[in-house]
Amino acid sequence: MEKRSYDKELIRSRLRFPEVFGREDVELRRVSGGFQALCPFHGERTPSFMVYEDHGHCFGCGWHGDIFKFWQDARGVDFSTAVEQLAGLCDVYPSPEAAEWKRRKVKVYEGKKGSKERPIEKPLYPALRKLRTEEINKLGALRGLNPLALRFAAEEDKRVGFCEWPQWHQKRSNQWVIADDADGSWVVTDQERRVLQYRRLSGHPYKIKRGDSVSETKAWTKGSPKWPIGAAEIGDRSSVLLVEGGADMLAAYHFLYGFGMLDKVAVVAILGSSVRIAEDALPFFRSKRVRVIIDADPAKPGAKALKAGAPRCLEKPFAEDGMPIIPEGWKVPSIEAAKRWQGQLTEAGAAVETFSLYGLDTAANQRVGDLNDLAHCEADVISDADVADAFFCWDF
Repeated sequence: MEKRSYDKELIRSRLRFPEVFGREDVELRRVSGGFQALCPFHGERTPSFMVYEDHGHCFGCGWHGDIFKFWQDARGVDFSTAVEQLAGLCDVYPSPEAAEWKRRKVKVYEGKKGSKERPIEKPLYPALRKLRTEEINKLGALRGLNPLALRFAAEEDKRVGFCEWPQWHQKRSNQWVIADDADGSWVVTDQERRVLQYRRLSGHPYKIKRGDSVSETKAWTKGSPKWPIGAAEIGDRSSVLLVEGGADMLAAYHFLYGFGMLDKVAVVAILGSSVRIAEDALPFFRSKRVRVIIDADPAKPGAKALKAGAPRCLEKPFAEDGMPIIPEGWKVPSIEAAKRWQGQLTEAGAAVETFSLYGLDTAANQRVGDLNDLAHCEADVISDADVADAFFCWDF
């Protein structure tokens, strides 16, 4: 029998996801940006399935897909059958296959002429490879993030890879030597490769030996943390979600994937709250709308406060509303970073807004400290208008 093809985009335009989802006789409740319902793919009492105009996502079991995937999984049919059945629902008849879409190549900015800042040199690093499926699943379980979103970050945007680390470069032989305590590590970077950050897939810290002393670090950075990962790949997307740290970068993919915004919002990460954005990265943000995520950090004493005998941390660092208590001479690293980056980006021609994570709690009643922690919140917290708009609303 001759295989029939259909204009899938025409089917999408005639059948919105809420209409298809509604055929399963599941009650929908309107929330910010869409609807909320009990997930049809796993048993639950609290609704965690979000229904949007063009897709659905479950923050409970991680299911994600459009009308075609939903019809496949809900009705137990293959893809071609799902397309044909949905076409029948909206009177779309067989047509020639649409042309294949190809991703636009990104032009890389070479640097700001006449800048006093020295250009960032690319660090020397050992070869990276793609994360395997089992490694993506392990990373997802470790960070509490959707493996499908991590796969997109790894395979589509090439933001995360795999490497045995630590390794040491021998200049004489020009080879990398794997350390005795090396372990499988996930590495965040971008196609510019000006900075890389390593973390163990086991979740354990690295041990660093200096003489007779041994210290620990959860992340190992090669290159300059001033370079914002993903800046050169913003492209023609008008919106940018700017986060601090590699784990929060993956969390940004998790949420934007869940809300169906990855094709509209670029993810950019800076690997350190104490740095300024590199000058040669600033032009990539011109005319963009940038939202800076402010981690819920406690205040830290400045040099003068420490000299005056101030403790290194407060016994009660947060007020009842979740905001930080800031004594005189103390500063909050995340807030200071947001101010610094906002000033730089505004001067570079971007519209900048901030979103604070203060005052939120996880499902385990732990204080949310960063964007990765937000992934451990109940679905009603994530779907709350104020939180959802951080990923949805870019009209500022």
